[in-house]
This record gives sequence, structure tokens and C-alpha cells, in this order.
Amino acid sequence: MPVTYEFFILLAMSLLLVRSHPLPEEATSDAAIKCTLSEEDLDSLKSAISSAASAKSSDGIILSNETLTACPILANFTEMLKTVATDMEVLKTQSISNAEVELLRESFEERLNEITKNKDIFERQAGQETSKTEGQMVEKINRLQLEMASLKEEIEQETKKMYEDMAEYIFQRLKINDTDAIDSYAQIMFKTKMHDLFMKLKTDRWVLWKMLNYVEQKKDKVIGKWVLNTVINQVTSLNRNKPDELEIGKDSLVNLLCWTSTAKTVYGAVQEDQKMFYLTKLYFPAEKGCTECKDVMSRILCSNTYPRSIAKAYG
Repeated sequence: MPVTYEFFILLAMSLLLVRSHPLPEEATSDAAIKCTLSEEDLDSLKSAISSAASAKSSDGIILSNETLTACPILANFTEMLKTVATDMEVLKTQSISNAEVELLRESFEERLNEITKNKDIFERQAGQETSKTEGQMVEKINRLQLEMASLKEEIEQETKKMYEDMAEYIFQRLKINDTDAIDSYAQIMFKTKMHDLFMKLKTDRWVLWKMLNYVEQKKDKVIGKWVLNTVINQVTSLNRNKPDELEIGKDSLVNLLCWTSTAKTVYGAVQEDQKMFYLTKLYFPAEKGCTECKDVMSRILCSNTYPRSIAKAYG
């Protein structure tokens, strides 16, 4: 999920501060296993966070092996910062409303930069020891954690709305068969919110069918298999005792059977086929041995009668 990594950076910083400035109950622990940071370490962290806030990855070594050994919680810090930088760039360039998301990205950037400007964290007064007074540091960390909790809630709300807008946009463009307009958004949703996207799309059998054809045009076996299994799992989880969910399940299942029987690319395997056959038995029990198979045939949006054959054999 793209923007939540910014929160992980803040969380990592909080944990870093807690470990770098031990609480009273930790004071008696072996000094050799304490997590302490040098001035150089702090400068490196400050620079790396600034780069991530500006959507720039740092390819260099952020912390020394010695520091990482003493502070194992920071072992994945470099990769985390690279991911944040990439995701912030995605936020900037790929969204429903570039202007809106740019403001959101700038807000996150500002909050990250505020951390690097915190003199209590990144600067020491002359003659001051590496570890500051514990009581003062605990108070500062608590304030920082409150800020992070607020930022986390903001990120969750804003990103949820952004993905909902993307799903709605894709849904509406597919309705008018405008697949060119959904390309960048669909690729983001496939990788981050596939389940949420298809929860929306499967409510309209024509829209779902158009999306399956869009996936077929891409001929991406990995994405195709994700899509196939996502829809299978969603059909499996529907409550067949509810008429609306029963209808969605039937339409989705017939669409999948149409797609897999007409696709030139093979996305599933025996396991996926068996799941679809089993679902056909659950959703179309009256069709077993059917001649016309009216229920299935009324839902077919492709020219292939494969779904009828499956319903006749397994229903």
C-alpha cells in the first residue's frame, strides 16, 4: 500500500529513539548491547530521511555494520527508505487528481522534514553526552508518538479515499469501454488493492467482463493469475443464501469460465480449474445434466459455450 511506508519511517524513528536513549529500567543492562548512535550515524539518518521525503532513493550505506549490529531494528532501514521514496513519487505522478495527491505528498514530506529539523534529536549541545537526560527524552518521544498517531490516521483516511476514487474511476471508464484511460490506475490497484478493486467491479457483470478482457490484452501471467484467484476467492466467500450475492457469484463465475476458455494466455492451473468446477456445483445445482442450461446461458457474455458444458457436467 503506497503511502503507509511514510508512517513506518516515523515508527522506525520512534523505536530508534527509544533504543538510543534507554529508559531507567534498561540502565543496568550490559553497555555492549545498548543501541547508541554516533554524530555520524545521526547525520546519515537525517540525510536519508530528507532524501526519502523528497522522493529520492539513497543508494549509499546509511548506517555502518557496527551500528546495525548494535541496533538490529534498523537493519532494513535502507530498503524502507528506498521504498518510501518510490511510493512518494508514485503518489506525485499517478493518481486520479495529481493536484490533490501532490498536496498530500507535500504534507507527508513536510512532516518528515520536521523530524530532521528537530534539534533535540539530531543536534547536541557542546559538552553534552550522547545519551540525553532520560526523563526529557521520554517526554519528547511521547510527544512524537502522538504526532505519529495523528499522521497515521490522516494517511489511512486519505489513502483510503484515494483508492476508492481510483476504483470508482476504473468502474465508470469500463462502463463506457474506455480502457485506455484506466491503464496507470489499474496497474496501481492490481499491485496494492486488487481485492478492493474487484469487490467494486464484480457488482456489474458487464464491467467485470470488460476488466477481464483488459487483463487478457495485457498478457501478464502473474497479474492474470492474481485476478483469477482474487475473483475465485471472492465468489467462494459470498453468502449464497442472499439473493443479491447469489446473483453476483453466478455472474462472476460464468465470466471466469468464459475468460479462461477464450483466453490465449493460460493463467490458472488444475487447482484453479477444480475450484471453479466446485463453485459451479454450488451455484448451479439445477443445471447438472441440463439440455439448454438456461441459467448459465443467460449470463454468458462470450461466444464460447464452455460455461454451459461445465454446468452440465458439474452442476
